[in-house]
Amino acid sequence: MGMAASALAGYAIGNATRTPVIEKSQVPANEASRLVRAAGRESHHQGNAWEQLTALLAPNSREDEIWKIISRIPTKNIPEAIHELRMTQLRAATGSAEERRLAEIESALYFKWAESDPIAALADVSTRPGPPDHRAAAKRIALLKSVLAAWMRVDANAAYRAVKDHKNFGYVGRDMLVQTWTAENVFENLKQFPENNRDLLGWYCVAAAKDEAQRNAMLVALKEQPEMRDRDWGYFLLFRDWAYRDFPAAMAEAKKHDHPGLEQHVLEDGLNQQPAATMRWAVSQNIPPGGPSWERGYSNWLRFDPADAKQWLEEQAPAWTSEGHFAAVAGLQLQQLGLMEKIDMKAVQPAWVALMTKWQNKDPEAAEKWLDSPFARSQGIPNILTWKDADAHE
Repeated sequence: MGMAASALAGYAIGNATRTPVIEKSQVPANEASRLVRAAGRESHHQGNAWEQLTALLAPNSREDEIWKIISRIPTKNIPEAIHELRMTQLRAATGSAEERRLAEIESALYFKWAESDPIAALADVSTRPGPPDHRAAAKRIALLKSVLAAWMRVDANAAYRAVKDHKNFGYVGRDMLVQTWTAENVFENLKQFPENNRDLLGWYCVAAAKDEAQRNAMLVALKEQPEMRDRDWGYFLLFRDWAYRDFPAAMAEAKKHDHPGLEQHVLEDGLNQQPAATMRWAVSQNIPPGGPSWERGYSNWLRFDPADAKQWLEEQAPAWTSEGHFAAVAGLQLQQLGLMEKIDMKAVQPAWVALMTKWQNKDPEAAEKWLDSPFARSQGIPNILTWKDADAHE
């Protein structure tokens, strides 16, 4: 068993008397929207529940009967119902609509189970196959989300504590927990988990960045916490993930905040994660190029869209060299050479001759120093500059 039932019981007993800070947990809609309909309905009419479950597992049964039937199954019989379901799943074709329908029934059963006995439901999920079988692992995570969704409706903190140290479940609990928080209660909730404070703050900011209202509320909340130890970390992640969606807007807002290094951190992350959009934005803001972040970012761009990356640099290089950014252009052109299996001298020589000619005319000492550097020589730049096309002289 990946997580012993006794350990899960320990979590629950240790936290049973604690009042959660969250006054009203709101389970993420994508995890519990349909499952919630089964909540709190332990029917007095259970006599024919097994017959109805058998009918429900049959092919072409009515999907709208799922919630009504499962709500009638006594909690003590849920494990047996899950066993019956699994026998039926063995006959369903992989990837079929029938397999998906049975998976939905299974999720509903675990949700129902977790409403009354979340520790037992979680312990059962932990026994299911997981990594390295990716398909089995994904199925187990889906069931885990059903269990946590039901548990978090009652006690989100206890649900998270039960999984936070599990190597395969912890991140799921974390992501679901922070989605129950708001900017108004995030800092109070963080006090409940001092050992995970930085991690939870970061992931709350990542989640908040996706929604304009939540993002703006969190910006206000962070501003009101000037002494908070990890405030700068929260700001960075909030702006970083905002920049993934709208880089210009995120950077424009970052300029308004007096946080040393914030703009540069977001810019460098953008160069690494979305180099095309970031470099084009940087040019529009007259931000000078150069340095390892630009070179790594341009190399990433070349890997994903070499034609676009090469055309952009070809068009941008003259403006940069006219401003004296010779070393930066050389560094980016070196990235092109580094990704070539075999250098086509005839194709690459014109750009290098044009660059070095301008550089030597403008600053011959700096140009010669760069040409004599280990990285220029290792890429054969001197050889490229002196190469002669034998066919042209025949």
